[in-house]
Amino acid sequence: MTMTDTDAQPQGSANKIYFAAWRWHFYTGLFVLPFLTILAFSGMMMLWIAWIDGRDGERTPVIPQGTVQAVSDQAAAAVAAVPGGMLKQYVAPRTDDRAALFRVDADGDATMVAVDPYTAQVIETFPRRSGWYDFFDGIHGNLMLGVTGDRILETAASLTLMLVATGLYMWWPRGTGWRRALVPTLGSGRNLWKSLHGVVGIWMSVFLVLFLISGLAWAGIWGGKIVQAWSQFPAEKWDNVPLSDDTHASMNHDRREVPWALEQTPMPASGSAEGIDGITGPVTLDSVDGLARAIGFDARYQLNLPSGDTGVWTLSRDSMSNDSTAPTTDRTVHVDQFTGKILADVRYEDYSLAGKAMAVGIALHMGTLGFWSVLANTLVCLSVLFLSFSSVVLWWKRRPAKAGRLAAPPMPRELPLWQGAVLVGLAVCMAFPMAGLALLTVLAIDLLILSRLPRLRQSLT
Repeated sequence: MTMTDTDAQPQGSANKIYFAAWRWHFYTGLFVLPFLTILAFSGMMMLWIAWIDGRDGERTPVIPQGTVQAVSDQAAAAVAAVPGGMLKQYVAPRTDDRAALFRVDADGDATMVAVDPYTAQVIETFPRRSGWYDFFDGIHGNLMLGVTGDRILETAASLTLMLVATGLYMWWPRGTGWRRALVPTLGSGRNLWKSLHGVVGIWMSVFLVLFLISGLAWAGIWGGKIVQAWSQFPAEKWDNVPLSDDTHASMNHDRREVPWALEQTPMPASGSAEGIDGITGPVTLDSVDGLARAIGFDARYQLNLPSGDTGVWTLSRDSMSNDSTAPTTDRTVHVDQFTGKILADVRYEDYSLAGKAMAVGIALHMGTLGFWSVLANTLVCLSVLFLSFSSVVLWWKRRPAKAGRLAAPPMPRELPLWQGAVLVGLAVCMAFPMAGLALLTVLAIDLLILSRLPRLRQSLT
């Protein structure tokens, strides 16, 4: 039996399992490939935009001089550039030849102001979250469809794990040696494309799974409701400081900016005598910046101003926000806006095991570990695009002469070890709810609709 004979029944238990895996691989790929293509392309665009221009324009160049102006003077210039504006955030320069950034809000709009730290002169202003990075980030995060897009991408990412598993099973060497599995076989036509598809897939499988898991940890169901909920940093570890009703996720604005391990942790609140000594004099923008430098925040870090009567000054550095290239240096410090005392100081070593894994995984996912990670992630993105393209070529080369059919691999009758397949399916449903929901939806459509419309059913096989 040839691989193009999609109506013939496979013989032998091993061949039957292979065809069953191939059938699942085919239908899963049919759904996920458009989304994998979108994610790979948009992710690659974000990589290079962040590296060349910065996510927030923070790579604006300046000419270094002898004296740096006070942060308050720089902030005053930034606020003056936005009529009716209120200062919300300060982003310290990454290097001596880069501008300082200030976020200024007015009439519900956020504006980023780049200021020369040596002259306190405004270089440029631009709407926050309005660049090309944010355009591709919106596509990459939720297809610009909000919660609906998040659920679609979570479903696609969950099913891609099944795509990887079935692909590995199909390409795993069985008596042919590992050379065939790891090195493309020269040839022509469909055999060459099949070899290239399999070899690239097996090399990229580990990296793809890493990207999928770290991406799913951001998703609303598997990440927010299952994994992140029991991996958050416990606020009880702080020394009985008063807590706000808001969580750290309240600091996110149109983009994930807070370390994954802290998003669901309650914020501390100002207005008590708790905390450890921090600022001894008046609590001002300059004194808070001075505290940041004194306790180890050098180069780029972010300073968020208090919001409301119980708000706190927040000093932060994390690789997810491109503040540094080392996730192990992640740090978030909260300071009481009235007393200047340090209410909380959370570092990488304080995270749970899952939190540490995510800090590193997100840095790998986003390519923020330096130029080498930008190149490595680009290779992964290009590989995913190739796998998507080559899968279409493989289908095209074995498509049936009769039009109007998908030509899916045949489902073997009397499949051996079917009980094991059911258990695997149940495990997938329990571990990844959106994948389980998708599988149940397919079964429902098959039983309730396709079984009563034989022509439609035939066109999908």
